[in-house]
Amino acid sequence: MNQITVLDAVTISRTLEQSALLHRLLPLVLADRPLAALLDEALDQLFAVSWLAHLPGGGVFLADETGTALTLAAEHGLGPEIAGRCARIPFAPPAGGGTHAQMFDAIAPDGHYTVPITARDAMLGLLLVRLPEGRRRDAGEIDFLTSVGELLALLIAANRRAASAARTEARLGAALAETDSLMRTIRQHTIFSQASPDGTITEVNDAFCAISGYSRDELVGAPHRINNSGRHSAEFWADFWQKINNGEVWRGEICNRRKDGSLYWVDSIVMPVCDSEGRVERFVSLRRDVTERRHADEQLARMGRILDDSSNEIYVFDASTLKFTLVNRGARENLGYGSEELAGLTPIDLDPDLAAHGFAELIAPLLAGKIDKQFFETVHRRKDGSTYPVEVSLHYAADENPPVFVAIVQDITQRKSNDARIEQLAFYDPLTGLANRALMIDRLRQAVARAERYGQTLSLLFMDLNRFKEINDTRGHGVGDAALAEVARRFRAVMRRSETLARIGGDEFVAIVENVTRANVIGIIHRLKGALAEPIVVEGKAHNLSVSVGVADFPRDSTQPESLLQLADIAMYEAKSQGGGYRFYDPEMGRAVAKRHEIAVRLSQAVAEDRLELFFQPFVSLETGALEGAEALLRWRDPEWGFVRPDEFIPIAAERRMLADIGNWVIDRACRQLRDWREAGLCGLDRLAINVAAEQMESAAILHRIEAALRRNETPAQALEVEITESSMMTDPDRAAETLRRLKDLGLRISIDDFGTGYSSLAYLKQFATDKLKIDMSFVRDLLDDPNTQAIIAATIAMARSLGLKVLAEGVETEAQAQRLRELRCDQAQGYLFGKPVPADDFARTWLRPAPGKAPATE
Repeated sequence: MNQITVLDAVTISRTLEQSALLHRLLPLVLADRPLAALLDEALDQLFAVSWLAHLPGGGVFLADETGTALTLAAEHGLGPEIAGRCARIPFAPPAGGGTHAQMFDAIAPDGHYTVPITARDAMLGLLLVRLPEGRRRDAGEIDFLTSVGELLALLIAANRRAASAARTEARLGAALAETDSLMRTIRQHTIFSQASPDGTITEVNDAFCAISGYSRDELVGAPHRINNSGRHSAEFWADFWQKINNGEVWRGEICNRRKDGSLYWVDSIVMPVCDSEGRVERFVSLRRDVTERRHADEQLARMGRILDDSSNEIYVFDASTLKFTLVNRGARENLGYGSEELAGLTPIDLDPDLAAHGFAELIAPLLAGKIDKQFFETVHRRKDGSTYPVEVSLHYAADENPPVFVAIVQDITQRKSNDARIEQLAFYDPLTGLANRALMIDRLRQAVARAERYGQTLSLLFMDLNRFKEINDTRGHGVGDAALAEVARRFRAVMRRSETLARIGGDEFVAIVENVTRANVIGIIHRLKGALAEPIVVEGKAHNLSVSVGVADFPRDSTQPESLLQLADIAMYEAKSQGGGYRFYDPEMGRAVAKRHEIAVRLSQAVAEDRLELFFQPFVSLETGALEGAEALLRWRDPEWGFVRPDEFIPIAAERRMLADIGNWVIDRACRQLRDWREAGLCGLDRLAINVAAEQMESAAILHRIEAALRRNETPAQALEVEITESSMMTDPDRAAETLRRLKDLGLRISIDDFGTGYSSLAYLKQFATDKLKIDMSFVRDLLDDPNTQAIIAATIAMARSLGLKVLAEGVETEAQAQRLRELRCDQAQGYLFGKPVPADDFARTWLRPAPGKAPATE
């Protein structure tokens, strides 16, 4: 094979028709219809191809789950007798990796094509095309039917697994790329044109313009007669139009006239392209200039260069000696060999894993005529010893003299890399390299199946890091990610290979341990907790983390994988709510979760129906005992449950991100209450404090909300004080500082609530526009008994005074506490000693007085 044969006109015509079929079948791959209907339609369209239309018919057989039988899923022209006999037939792939099998007695083994339908080395079925007696197989037909088989494999896989539609489309695109490349080559290297059904020219290539002497603008839109030379009879043209209007390909030589009047002859193929209903939608014409045979020689050389420049590696080797007789430039450059060096080599020399006897077994079915083409993946070894993966399409050209093998080889290094990358992204967490949720669920299902089969146990550990949010909030997500990666490394170091470890989101991890006792599980938990005993250091700063663990057991707690995960999550939450450690699931936890859900539902209804209330608790001057303000405290009275404690519903509201809506309600109701007292002729309350949640600080909308509420209720900004906790400010310190500054500009006062329980920092106190610190009641409670607590409070008060801030102590319940706070020069106090939180009317009766010159309103 020292020269490359140009595609003849029949091959081009057939390729165009086959390409049109493949493009028509493309939508079926993604169609949302029953598989049988799609296969029927695919067969109908397949047997409409001209060379198939006269064959006896065929069908699609699908392999059953065991892979030992084939079922007829769709047929075309087989007839009821054969279809009945083939409804279900035994099947086994032939020895040696062949693809041809005698399927049933009704058809001789050499009387049909059987094309394997495979996906990822799994046998999905067979495409059968019957041949009449004496009809020989053709390599081009096999190539085409192989492409149809690949497309049917994609159709079947996509229909069975709709979630992989994107991957299917990509694979289909790859399958059609070679055809598209051929069409581009045809446009580049033939005299090409297209015309509408009435003969109007719609497209021409440069070669057409060059040979005709017309420009593209002159040709497109002109009738096909623009080149008519007048040399052909009316009968000639009548036969021409009759044939192509009937959907048949016309082949012959035509004499045309150039724009300058000179004549030229072209060998022409005119092919009608039909739509799915058989109507001609355009004519494609391919011409070869036979006036100058030199042009044909140039075309031949150009096609040779295209083959030599192909991105595929092409090898031709002698069938008896196996020595290479032709290797294209792409292969030579990739291997690093010269032409002379390759002339003495064989395929065995390029494949480090292939021995002579192995290669003999590989080509034996080709030599015996059992198959016409062999597809496989292997590796090639370069001259420098490096290797790369390849996909090989091996064909035996028995009619050549001497017979040769032709191998078209594609370097699939990038594809393998992409496949590995896709698998990594699909099943592994990119931050930690651990299994992700999808892979964990798959492994959990497999583990449950094994446990059921062998009567074993299984434990699922759901882990959540304690205090991890502080890292993200104070040092940013980059540091948080680095900490998570280190946590994963430590966890993996204490886990056994048989134990699956996964990160399923945020700071949540899951471990699957099989066939272990409870004592073993507790030992694993201690190993995990011990992994975090040493601080995690990121960018020079140490972070102390711990882990809360919830455990659900198979089959004690559940036999369903998803349920086990949910129950372990519930147990983890219970462990976390108890301050950390670990908990094994018990049904009582489930009832607690149900209760929390019910609270969330009822709270949402209460917010929507305006059934929340504000209670008011005074804070006074420790020096004079005079009222200096009050704090508005949220209360919820459920129609059935009565009062629900704030420590029950506030955390749930925070989890469900309801605090912004609730906080907006508090702002409006507090301003309205100040207006109501004012309109009732009452005074004595100079300032009302409201709590603002971290969720509200995430948006500048709080500024507009407060400003609108003050304006709507004609309330001065100086009457409102905003309380914000240290932790909520530290979620985004810069944003919080800007928001507080703008609130201060409106005239509001700012106080830091629960000071000392979060992130006490002089730097941030200077940055935030703060007026007051509120010492948390946990410090006040131990004030008289713990010298350390007393020292902390004293230092806080001294620090606040140095910054010009007032200090309020919360939770003051005894006169002794109040006296000690006075001695420490604390400014204000709040607590049961001075008054409990009460409804608005009760607060007014106790603390407010009629405004001068006004009598209080009466009912």
